[in-house]
Amino acid sequence: CRLPLPPAHYAVCELLGPFDFSDPNGGSTVKKAPTMEDAEVKCAEYHTYGTKPLAEITSKGLRNHYAVLMANHGSIVVGEDMELAMYNAERLERECEIYWKCLQMHMVGPPKPLTMNEIHDLHKADATYGQDHPMEEVQEKLEKVKVDDGAGSGSSDNPAVTNSVSASSASLVTMAATDCSFSGTDSDEN
Repeated sequence: CRLPLPPAHYAVCELLGPFDFSDPNGGSTVKKAPTMEDAEVKCAEYHTYGTKPLAEITSKGLRNHYAVLMANHGSIVVGEDMELAMYNAERLERECEIYWKCLQMHMVGPPKPLTMNEIHDLHKADATYGQDHPMEEVQEKLEKVKVDDGAGSGSSDNPAVTNSVSASSASLVTMAATDCSFSGTDSDEN
């Protein structure tokens, strides 16, 4: 497959790096507002396995996100530790399943990705949603590392702080298609 993964389901946003929605004209350090292109898991161009061009294009596709697809290869998923990398790998697999199912239902219209406003609302909601999330555990571990190091240095040499990488294939399994949104299906349009 050589397709990126758009935010057809809200949880795709968990695989994207942080967005700064502050106004670039209001003293923000952001050079431009996030776009829909920023809000998708990229699919890096195909290159032969084990080559430098594949490594370079995959790194460029990953940017500050937690996942990147590699055309006709698979995917790379990262996290602050192995637990979060595995969580992100499972999240990517599920989001690929949802999108694949949405694409199968093309007769009702193409999948309708979330808008940037909806993604912004998700970021705000995530701050107060109240469910346990692996990222909270990562923050707790990092705080513990700072305390254990004494002066709060949080040394990057500590193995608890190193990045972990996990590869995941986007295998497809049965799931309910109710997670999909389609354009042209609103009741007032019919």
